[in-house]
Amino acid sequence: MIQRRRTLQALAALSAGPVFTASSAPGPLRMQYFDTYEPMSFRDGTQMRGILIDILEEVLGKRLGLKVEHQGFPWRRAQGNVESGLGDGMCTLVTPERLAYAQASGEAVMFNPSRLFVYAGSPLLKALSGARTLDDVRKINPRVISYLGSSWAKTNLAGFNVDDGPSDFANAVKMLAAGRGDVMIEGLFTMQNAWKSLPNPDSLRVMSHDILTATFYLLLSRKSPHVGVLPAFDKAMREFRKEAGYRQIFERYGVRM
Repeated sequence: MIQRRRTLQALAALSAGPVFTASSAPGPLRMQYFDTYEPMSFRDGTQMRGILIDILEEVLGKRLGLKVEHQGFPWRRAQGNVESGLGDGMCTLVTPERLAYAQASGEAVMFNPSRLFVYAGSPLLKALSGARTLDDVRKINPRVISYLGSSWAKTNLAGFNVDDGPSDFANAVKMLAAGRGDVMIEGLFTMQNAWKSLPNPDSLRVMSHDILTATFYLLLSRKSPHVGVLPAFDKAMREFRKEAGYRQIFERYGVRM
């Protein structure tokens, strides 16, 4: 009878979920960010700041009680860290390439409308002003500026004339402003911020129509011990997006929703 009771107690403990000892408990959740993608994620001295950092600290840190480390790198390296398991997660667009090594949340973290940003001196300016879809842009055949590590461009701009040589987003914007391409297809929030910091902001024109809406999700490495948090994250994220505090994060960085 005593042995049977002990067996039942052991089974009950196992069914309640994993029990971590001090040595086996998961460490901090190490989020990986693009470190020059203001206002979404950027380095401010030794700290990472931005809309994504504030949202994920609120949901993962405050609401789910996880210790979160926010780490910034060049974008290709940040993604590589998640793929290898050196980092636990990132917040970005879902692509087949990323889903091969990471699991995505079901709930969106944020939405960023994407538009065409055209070099003012481009001979294709008038034609691009009439584009409403990616297919319209493809038919015009402009030189599209992107940057290293843009999995979205790799997936969605196949067949386009793409220059992805710039090392990061900020350098890509400078390259377009210098007339070394015709257009960038980028999120309105990030591009507006980069545009303001240019010494020659009149060199770019933003088209008035959204080409698409970029949806950001939390992606956790399939090698991460934290991957099981996604169902709880979905619930907490869904609730937070309905609250005033969610909108206030965007306003803090000069973005009106």
